[in-house]
Amino acid sequence: MLSSLALSLSAVAKNPFDNGSGGTVPLYVQPSYAAELQSSIASSQGLVHDNLQVMANTSTAFWVDTKAKIPAMSSMLQQAATKSPPELVTIVVYDVPNRDCASNNSVGDICCYYYPDGSCNREKDGDCSAGLADYDTNFIAPIAAELAKYEGKMPIVLIIEPDSLPNIATNQGVAACASTATQAAYTKGIQYAITTISQKAPSVTMYLDAAHGNWVRASRTATHARRARSSPRARPSRSSVGPTTCSRSPPSSRDCRWRR
Repeated sequence: MLSSLALSLSAVAKNPFDNGSGGTVPLYVQPSYAAELQSSIASSQGLVHDNLQVMANTSTAFWVDTKAKIPAMSSMLQQAATKSPPELVTIVVYDVPNRDCASNNSVGDICCYYYPDGSCNREKDGDCSAGLADYDTNFIAPIAAELAKYEGKMPIVLIIEPDSLPNIATNQGVAACASTATQAAYTKGIQYAITTISQKAPSVTMYLDAAHGNWVRASRTATHARRARSSPRARPSRSSVGPTTCSRSPPSSRDCRWRR
């Protein structure tokens, strides 16, 4: 089971996957993902071929995990906006400074501090002011500006910085997660992401990764989520947080139990 916190800046927390008639809204299928599978489909047969065909027609999230991916996101949104009726687009926003502090599997391109060779020094303490400025100005702000172009035109769901809050909630024994720079990067960076995007595109629904029950208690991660949610720069007056428990991510209206 995956747990998440849904953030919606509408007056009432609404499941964005619910079409209002007991079903789900149509989900956008990424043409680029389908195209990547074509060579494998052409060279496969039997059950593998059939499964790949299903995958090519399955909606997937678009990962914006580097600054260089923002133009591709823009092109994807342009394509998605041509669909009638509108289809729901899912985007993963994933480039917080000192990303993936518990391992080196998915280090991003923004760091709080750098070693002389240009690699990320995630164990150094500090306020991460330079890294946060880079994240705010060169990653979140342009994403928010792109989303604003499609405000009210199609449903958009964002997964904000997966792994980040669970990591600082549970991995304090890891120096890169325990550093004051990483703590500042994750809480202040996610604050800025939520605030900026909600101001530019208030109809967008955002999910914060809150781990799962075998990783961390929901109450513990919720404490960090509330810290990220309460931005000192601009706090929306009509926002709502709806805890959900979902069997897959992104969740559908059938998988989630929503409550105010």
